[in-house]
Amino acid sequence: MHGSHWVENQVGGFAEETVTPGWDRDASGVGTTPESIGTRSSEPEVSGFAIASAVVGILWIFGVGAIAAVVTGHLALRSIKRSDGRLTGRVGARLGLVLGYLGIVGLIMFVVEIVVRPI
Repeated sequence: MHGSHWVENQVGGFAEETVTPGWDRDASGVGTTPESIGTRSSEPEVSGFAIASAVVGILWIFGVGAIAAVVTGHLALRSIKRSDGRLTGRVGARLGLVLGYLGIVGLIMFVVEIVVRPI
């Protein structure tokens, strides 16, 4: 598309739009070059839930932290899976899950020991 062409505006009328050679607009109206189509604009980010899961899993406090590590680990894995490559952090999420589940098992063993053990 070189020069100008007619485009429909938001009120149902038509207006002339000037197009710079080599540039086009995507569906959101953002200008793109032919080379940039299909490329990501930035590096993938690490999921905040993955970081939280790993940190809370390492520093779990009386089972509450272990439960938080499991919950945030599952949320992280779900958001990473749905992000289409924009988020990373599977290792941190899995670390938080493993430590969280170990913390829950440890808490259960502690409670059972307290209840069963004679005074």
